[in-house]
Order: sequence, then structure tokens, then C-alpha cells
Amino acid sequence: MRQRFDHAVVLGGSFAGLLAARVLADRFACVTVLERDALAGAAGHRKGTPQAHHAHALLARGARFLEERFRGFAEEVVAAGGRVADAGTSVRWFGPAGERIARPIGAPTFQLSRPALEALVRRRVAGLANVTLRGGADVTGVRFDRSERRFAAVSLRDAEARDAEVEADFFVDALGRASRIVEWLRAHGLETPPETRIEIDLTYTTRLHRAPESARGLVVTVGGEHGTRLGALLRLEGGRWMATLGGYCGDAAPRDDAGFLAFARSLASPAYAEAIEGLEPLGETRSFRTPASLRRHFERIAEPAAGLVVLGDAACAFNPVFGQGMSSAALQAECLAETLSDARACEDERRFVRSYYARSAVAVDLPWQLAAAEDFRVPGVRGERPRAFLLQRRFAARLRVATTRDAEVAAAFTRVGHLLAPMRSLFAPRLLARIWRASGRGVDAKTERLAGVSAGPAA
Repeated sequence: MRQRFDHAVVLGGSFAGLLAARVLADRFACVTVLERDALAGAAGHRKGTPQAHHAHALLARGARFLEERFRGFAEEVVAAGGRVADAGTSVRWFGPAGERIARPIGAPTFQLSRPALEALVRRRVAGLANVTLRGGADVTGVRFDRSERRFAAVSLRDAEARDAEVEADFFVDALGRASRIVEWLRAHGLETPPETRIEIDLTYTTRLHRAPESARGLVVTVGGEHGTRLGALLRLEGGRWMATLGGYCGDAAPRDDAGFLAFARSLASPAYAEAIEGLEPLGETRSFRTPASLRRHFERIAEPAAGLVVLGDAACAFNPVFGQGMSSAALQAECLAETLSDARACEDERRFVRSYYARSAVAVDLPWQLAAAEDFRVPGVRGERPRAFLLQRRFAARLRVATTRDAEVAAAFTRVGHLLAPMRSLFAPRLLARIWRASGRGVDAKTERLAGVSAGPAA
């Protein structure tokens, strides 16, 4: 592996691919990013990221990654019209148990639209001397060297419909949900990863509004009479609010003005509808459907092929109810950087791949658990529930109530939600005592309903 640090190729130039290119640039002489869409410098929407029209949040862990890898990035966010705010107070959180107490946690997050944020990252990556961004390059397949048992090249079609092949020493698949990695592995007779799938049938419906200058974003999670509905209202550059309404299990918000507002009024808290009533809509209302959360367990492949690893949504694409998608990609990029710095892992190409997947599996666990816990609060969601689900469900009920009554508990949960602390931090004895006291005596059915936890059987 030490002798193959010449050329790395990243498949996909979206957020995850750009972060992968950034860490690869520290170790490889040359890094090429292949992206199907044209890569213009402006902060516009790309065909390959239809989800970018809907609410995105960069968690504090993701913001920390960007600031560490691109010094002065926070100042660029502000210059682009975005905001830098403490993760504990930047957004109001409403759940079935009430509003979570806002308390600073000393970690910033960036408030900027997905296209604008991606444009800032792309400009920084493009400015690296050893990185080439190649737009209009549609990856169509891979070539596998059976003698060395490693991926050796990718085939692509350019904007003029010309076919070509690109060889490299190392590849990163960051093609997102559109990745064909399982198909490619199967075509070459290689082991494919086991999958965990949670059927959510979630539809996001989004429109922009002109926002009041003093506006602060808010999130309303599932609960109340309609246990399938949620909403996010986020501040963007240009004095805009992005209002996204979500519905599980086919429950979608209408796109007309009256239906959109009626859906907003049905959320567990009236704060959402009150915030957007009377505001000027901007542009068309859009919808985006996510049928399932999907995690591919590459760490369980016994003998992975060398030369290629998978990062981002191609490995784990979950319901971004907590806004974890971009920050999860940052965590996986960190794992790639750690593996590239591990001399022992780099001694052997297959050991390198196993080491990376072991690290990334641990990194993805937290955002996956958080999103899955939210998904399974909804009756009708089907999939593999975690072990000891009943115990976790009752703890979650207490925790959600406690975050509305105890500022220290709320801050601790916010740190976990922003991927700054592991889930086990919530089980520290002192914090457990505070959760117990704040949530009252016993966890009865009423308390569980208050916290919006589904009691349905595992599917």
C-alpha cells in the first residue's frame, strides 16, 4: 500500500466525495474527483442531489471537521450570507413532551443551504494543487484485477458520450444512493454486504419563505394526534426560511398553500404554523420521497476486495430527521484519514479496507441509532429493531421528558444529537439520576405516549 500512494479517484463530487478528496489529498500525489453533473462554481442545485431542495443541517461535528480541514471556513460561511451559531441554541426543538430547553454547549454549527455549503467546500477542494475535479464524467462500471484481487480501474462516459477508462491505485465510492457498488461486487463474484433496511416511506415537502430578521429556526418531531408528521424550519442565506414538512408511511404534506399550512397546523406543536403564517412564499413547493433507510454492513464482509472503499450514503443512507447525512459523511472521512495514517493498516491493501470499514462502522453507529429510534416511534414503520428495544423505548420516554425540564439533560442530549458525544454518555450515573428526577415517578403508558414512542411489535 505504501507503494500505491500515487493516484486516488473519488467517484462522486457531492459533499461526501469532496470530503473524501480533501483527506486523500494529504496522502496521495494526485486525486481525481469524477462527477456526473457539471461542476459550476456557483451555489446552484445539481440534478444529482434532488434532496438539496429540502432541509439540511450541518451538525456541530460536521462543522468542526470543516473548520479543521479548511481553516477560516466559518468566516467564509458568514461572507456567503450564512450564520455561525451555538449548536445548543441555534434551533428550537419541539417534541410530544414539549420544547427542549435551549442551552449553549460551546460548539458552533453553520446555517447555510446545502448548495451554498457544497459550493464553499468544492471551491476549497478545487484550490488544492493535487486535486482535479472532473465534471460531466458518468461512472458506468469498474474493472477488477483477479490476479491481485483488487479494483484497478473505472469506466466512464463523458459529456460528449465518449467512453474512457481511468486507472488508479485507490478508489472511493461516494456516489450516494445511486451507487451501483452491490451490482459491481456481484458481477465480479465478490461477497456483498449484509443490509439493514427500515421501511419509512417518508415524503418531504418544502417551500421557501421570506424570513423575519430575528427569526430562529425550529424543529418539530413526530407525535401528537398525527404520529407520522414532523417539520423543520431553518434559516438560510439571503434572509430566507426553508420550511420542510415530513410525513411517514405515505402521509405527505400537500403542495398548495392551504394544504401546506393545514399540515403545519397538525404538528405536535403549534409553534411551526405560527412561525410561517403570513410569511411570503418564495418559488415553487417541491417534494422528495425517501422509501427506506438503508445501511450496508461492509464491515461484515469476510474477505473484502482491495483498492476501493465506500463512503457516505452509498454505505449508510438514513432518514435525515436529525440532519446527520453531511456530518455522517464527515465522520467517515475522518475514519479514512485515520486509516491512511495507520502504518500497520497501510502495509496490506486488504487489511487497509478491513480497517477502514471497522472504523466507519463505529462512526456510523451513533447517527444510525438516533435516526432509527426516531423512525420506530412511528406506527407502521417496518424493519429490524435493535435488541432490548422495549428497555430503550422506556428510557427514551424519560429522556425526552427530562430534556424539557432539566437544562443539563437537554445539553447532554444535544451533544449526542450533534455527534459530539457517544450514546453511552447519557448513562453516566449522575446524568441518569437527573433524568429520573426530571421525568417524574415511573414510566407508565401515558408517559410513553407523551414522548411519542410507538409500542407496536417489531416487524
